Amino acid sequence: MRTQSIIRTGLVNSLFQILFLVVMFAVGRSTALNTGQSARFIILAALVFVPCIIWTLFYYLQDRYMPEPLGYVISPFIAGMAAAALGAVPLHLFFFHTQEWIYASILLFVLGSFLVKAMIVSALFYIVLRYGFLPLKEFNEPVDGLFYGAVLGTGFAFVCSLDYLLAHPTFTLYVIAFTATVNVLIFSSVGALMGYVLSLIKFKKKDRIAYSVLAVNFGMVLLGIFYLVSELFFVSGISHAFWFCFTSVLIYSLLILSYCYFKMRRLSEKGIFRGEAPSFRFNLVTTLGIGILLVGAGIISHQGLRGKTFTNQEYGISFRYPHSLSTNALSPLAKPTITTQVLSKILFSGYNSSPHFRVTVKIDRNKAQLKEMDPLRYIEPVRTESFLVETIELGDKKGRRIAYSFLEKSEIKRARFPQLIKSYVDLFRQDNVYIIFSYTANSAHFEEGLPLYRKILDSVRWRK
Repeated sequence: MRTQSIIRTGLVNSLFQILFLVVMFAVGRSTALNTGQSARFIILAALVFVPCIIWTLFYYLQDRYMPEPLGYVISPFIAGMAAAALGAVPLHLFFFHTQEWIYASILLFVLGSFLVKAMIVSALFYIVLRYGFLPLKEFNEPVDGLFYGAVLGTGFAFVCSLDYLLAHPTFTLYVIAFTATVNVLIFSSVGALMGYVLSLIKFKKKDRIAYSVLAVNFGMVLLGIFYLVSELFFVSGISHAFWFCFTSVLIYSLLILSYCYFKMRRLSEKGIFRGEAPSFRFNLVTTLGIGILLVGAGIISHQGLRGKTFTNQEYGISFRYPHSLSTNALSPLAKPTITTQVLSKILFSGYNSSPHFRVTVKIDRNKAQLKEMDPLRYIEPVRTESFLVETIELGDKKGRRIAYSFLEKSEIKRARFPQLIKSYVDLFRQDNVYIIFSYTANSAHFEEGLPLYRKILDSVRWRK
């Protein structure tokens, strides 16, 4: 019986995943992909593909009872890639903007992990498995649900890992292998469980709504736990966090597969192997449930994106900044600081880690007219590589933008080339002071963080 090979397949697959990670740790724990963009993409895709193909091939080679045609092995992998590339990644980045707010607080992280990130993945897995593979004639025994779900998960993991790693070019080979391996383990095991639960619709021929709801909720809860626990390893600051995280995910995934195995054995003992294809009509209850969850995710995202409000009554200014900005609001302290030749006071300072940029708001009591300003007074005391002054508007106020770039000092890391730093310094007159907004980032991240800085400027309100 095919069910008898599931544990063996899982153990062999786990050994190869561990071996792959150990090898990459030995040869690449301090080595990054310092190549051109095209070569880096090819190497990165190959490294991410290794754990994916290990899982898929070993599962397929152990599938000896009624093996699926080769086309039905490739199709769920491609479907998983499409679900990630056309569904999960765009939803996270452009619709829910998850990374902009999810790390702002414990509450937002918990809600975002379960009701946004995990929910999106679970809903996509359900849609693809229920309406793409469950009606197939080749889906002719319960264990097929595990197979299609697992391979769907590997394709999904491939795209998610690649998307994440492309955004972090400094990651070492070991971190690349860790990311790819962990994603394959969790997404394939959760996909396998969801596939098994949905197969009961076909082979038990009842409780269609119950099994659909159960599959979506299983996926959402299991993935939410993964997002929470894996993050705890890294924020806790424990030594060897990568290995602890990998070990916990490996055990977690094997427990999920073991549950599937024992449930499958019970079905085998009852002689349940055949089932008719369920009708294609949409499950209204599950569809409405997913819709409600998406609305809930939208509400959570909206609250997260609203950010926090900074207000300074003394100088008549307020603005909103994103939750992702780690702040050091200094208005109550009114700390003085010297910036080049200007005696100024920092009102607000914030740093974003992904993408990397810093936003600062200062005041300067210079009485000169704006048009008589010396722009060089408001930039860092460095040799500029580029320099431009232009007029900008913010609400009903006109001001000046100083755009410049400079090479950072490279004494700290002499083996590394100096990095090009770009900066905007925006100056506006308010009452008898100048309000100075500054935005600074490495040239590689400057454009990526610029939309967040624009949101801050767009939210500025002046005292009338």
